[in-house]
Amino acid sequence: MKKLIEIILTKVEKSVDKLPDPFFLFLGLAILVVIFSYIASLVQFQAINPTNSEPIQVVNLLSKVGIQRMLTNATTNFINFPPLGIVLITIIGIGIAEKSGFFKTSLLTLTASVPKKLIAPVLIMISVNGSLMADSGVVLLPPLGAMLFASYGRHPIAGLLAAFAAVCGGFSASFFITALDPLLSSFTDAAAKTIDPSYDVFPTANYYFMLASVFVVTAVCWFVTDKIVEPALKNTETKAVDSDSEMPNPNARKAFLYGIGSVIVMSFLILWAVFPEDGLLRDDSGTMKPLFRSIVTILMIMFAVSGIIYGYAAKTINNSKDIVRMSNDMMGTMGSYIVLVFAIGQFIAYFNDSNLGLIIAVKGAELLQELDLGRELILLSFLFFSMLVNIFISSASAKWALLASVFVPMFMLLGISPESTQMMYRIGDSVTNFITPLFPYFPILIVFAKQFSPEITFGKLISLLLPYSFALALIWGLMAALWVFAGIPLGPEAPVFLD
Repeated sequence: MKKLIEIILTKVEKSVDKLPDPFFLFLGLAILVVIFSYIASLVQFQAINPTNSEPIQVVNLLSKVGIQRMLTNATTNFINFPPLGIVLITIIGIGIAEKSGFFKTSLLTLTASVPKKLIAPVLIMISVNGSLMADSGVVLLPPLGAMLFASYGRHPIAGLLAAFAAVCGGFSASFFITALDPLLSSFTDAAAKTIDPSYDVFPTANYYFMLASVFVVTAVCWFVTDKIVEPALKNTETKAVDSDSEMPNPNARKAFLYGIGSVIVMSFLILWAVFPEDGLLRDDSGTMKPLFRSIVTILMIMFAVSGIIYGYAAKTINNSKDIVRMSNDMMGTMGSYIVLVFAIGQFIAYFNDSNLGLIIAVKGAELLQELDLGRELILLSFLFFSMLVNIFISSASAKWALLASVFVPMFMLLGISPESTQMMYRIGDSVTNFITPLFPYFPILIVFAKQFSPEITFGKLISLLLPYSFALALIWGLMAALWVFAGIPLGPEAPVFLD
């Protein structure tokens, strides 16, 4: 079995590596979308929007208006690429914390008592809960995972991929309610009220299942990392990485205390700005939306301040020029990412502008609706459907805004609760997140990987991420099936079935 997996991964790697450089790959995909939009418009490929019963028609990007739109919006497509600002802003703070030595000392100090065999599950469990930091966790945790594995003498790429798969694949598994919960539940609640105006869907709709899922996702990613991914990396060379796992010297430990102290102080300041109903990071209605919207800036400031305080105490920073140099050095590694973003930004914009993604999603929903299955199998079929749709529309909220209006009312008429429908969607959305070319954070993984292994290829990364996706789909899906058949509540006042 192990040999078979190695053969499959090798074939996937070689097949993907035959593709052109990622920049030209996405540029080619953008061109294909343009061509398909023209062909689809000729055959009048369309669907009916379930939210307003209006027809969704393909927009021909080769028309006069379409060509003008592509040319005039090229800069906007690049600048408005969702993760670009998040990545670059976060990197400013990460660069200071990393180059000053704060990250390394923190990792060695905080994990000093963790056995080498348990470092993977510790990293993975932290990463699974990384959705608390919203999209920032995807930028922060993978390089930290690589550094942590290197400090224990393990392959840094294995740590990088373990954290990336855990934070992306486990986006709907958490010990806590995250910003995504109220966002998704708002769509679910609106869709449910079309059938029963008195029905309420709360942000805690899937909390029990999310809580239990932390342990399942952690176990799955741990197994894949130790038994499949790291052995497959045995012949992948890395550049010189300081893997000294000895404790830092007394001066570094003292500086670490100052750095951590600054993090604690800043955390208390954030709590002070959040907990009062009229707090600084609450809006006029008392919600914490300002906090969620400013989390990237807050993280950047926390990393920068803690790195600066550590650096001055540890003598790795002597003046303000050192601070700027550290950020510049880290930002310099983003050059290839920025170039790649231009091609990806055009591809995603063309795909959205053509309406191809929406039509494919609606057509798939109609096909699933026609299946004559029991409600348990319908739910599991919806899980598989969500996995497929995620390949074409990567935004969790954008997909659910469309799908909730179709499936929530339809399934309610079959006795399936809105919370169950939402749960299956979230699993499907998570497990294929990190293997779809439309996932906007995949390019940053390539950049991070090449920092530790300059010769690593796009194909190698894809081949090593596939086992995580397949294993999560199988085991997490099985857990969901058992949960459904057992009828265990998904959250407070959130049954699996309505009767």
